[in-house]
Amino acid sequence: SVCLILLFIAWLITGNFKEKYHRLKQARWVWFFIVFYLLHFIGLIYSSNVSDGFFELEKKITFILLPLIIGSSMPISKSYFTLLKRSFIGSCLIVMVISFFMAYYLGYNQANVPTNFDLNTNRQFQFFNPNVSPLWQYFAEGQGFKGLEEQSAYFSMYIIFCIAILFEELIREKKRIILKILFIVFFS
Repeated sequence: SVCLILLFIAWLITGNFKEKYHRLKQARWVWFFIVFYLLHFIGLIYSSNVSDGFFELEKKITFILLPLIIGSSMPISKSYFTLLKRSFIGSCLIVMVISFFMAYYLGYNQANVPTNFDLNTNRQFQFFNPNVSPLWQYFAEGQGFKGLEEQSAYFSMYIIFCIAILFEELIREKKRIILKILFIVFFS
């Protein structure tokens, strides 16, 4: 992706490769990713479809580049890392609220209700849920994301990551416990 390429270029421009190499030797967690990528590379040797193998390696380049860049870069402070985590949670919260409003708006201002199922599955759904609101289709399929050009599956993973961050903070810090529990419930 473009962001990964820009990050790699910035990493190269900063120089200090001796320091980066020393930090990389200290970051043992990086070696798991290197071994993971090398196993895929070795698997290419006995692959019958080399072009697909190279395509898979290209898709998994993030597994080696990001750990190398992060593991060899200067460590960030704990307070800055906390700021990054909370900014991520805040941005996901903003996107979620906007998508709820979009789904609600689309649900009341469009004549055609989107169908999330094929015809047979839709009949079964209507049979088991006879009183379901047509608005459900907008919220269930992530119709609120349409204007944001966001994939609902990816956003679901982001929300799970937000919940993991909140649980980690909940376990680590006892302050503002009620607010964090409310956030977890809201994201769930």
